[in-house]
Amino acid sequence: MAYGAYESRVEISGNDPGYLESYKVLKVDPPRDGEETINITIDEQQITGTIKFTFSEDGKYVDWETNPLPITHVFVKGGPGGFLYSYDGETSSDQGLRAPDNRGGNQADISHVTFYIMPQDVPDPAPVPVTVTVNKEVIDVGGDPVSDDDGTFTVLIGDDISEEITVALGAEFHLLPDTYDIEELFDAEKYEFVSFSDEVTEDSGEYTFTVDDASITITITNRLIAAENGNGDDDGEVADETPAGDDNGDDEDVGQLPDETPAGDDNGDDEGQLPDETPAGDDDDEDVGQLPDETPAGDDEELPVTSGTDFLMLGLGTAMTTGGLVLRRRKRK
Repeated sequence: MAYGAYESRVEISGNDPGYLESYKVLKVDPPRDGEETINITIDEQQITGTIKFTFSEDGKYVDWETNPLPITHVFVKGGPGGFLYSYDGETSSDQGLRAPDNRGGNQADISHVTFYIMPQDVPDPAPVPVTVTVNKEVIDVGGDPVSDDDGTFTVLIGDDISEEITVALGAEFHLLPDTYDIEELFDAEKYEFVSFSDEVTEDSGEYTFTVDDASITITITNRLIAAENGNGDDDGEVADETPAGDDNGDDEDVGQLPDETPAGDDNGDDEGQLPDETPAGDDDDEDVGQLPDETPAGDDEELPVTSGTDFLMLGLGTAMTTGGLVLRRRKRK
């Protein structure tokens, strides 16, 4: 057997690919340095061989070598998925195999390694995983995209494949041709589900999509739930209405008609007093309740005229009230 590297490397979401179940498998879990002996029948011949595996000190790489078993695939799992390395069955060793990057963009530690050995009856050529991209869209109540939304959503595919996505960053899955269930988890107090794109079909509330031999892109749309207006106005308030307790400096109370003087106004008028009305309890010489131009009973005084000012006030009486100044004509005897 020749010494050499892998022929191809494909990232797969989730765990070990199920389509290689018919292969003889050796799974190293947890990672450890060692050597395993494998017995396998190939072309009706019983073959005994060994697989030796060595992990780096930081747990991020693995080397392997075999004698004389035909290794066809090695799956290195770490984080949300793994790399499937494929060989031609004639390769006796390889070095530096690793897991994909985790969601934080850093190389994941290896969680386990699975070796696949060619069985006696070789199945049809293994299918190639297909790239499935899932994008996220959030819209407002008016249907316009919200490009700066920072919510986090979790996409679930099948039984054990999941990925967190945001509006700014979608998710990429590598799936074998098949039909898969898909759903999404999100904050139901902030968002409501709107739709999947046309690649997904719905049947009685279950959503599925089919992977063939070409890459596909799925978009999931959610709508922001309308929240209380944060601009200081209460929801449902009519435009241009003055709210109760307005501090804008106007003297008008809510519901007050224009030019109406509110009750309890501190502008000097008494409550409920009509214009030009003399309040009860006036301390002037005139009797309360006296009509304009009426001479008060018992008034025998002559109004002296001693100056120009007095002359101007001739025939006039003044009554000072809390409501303002009231002038009345007074008859001379």
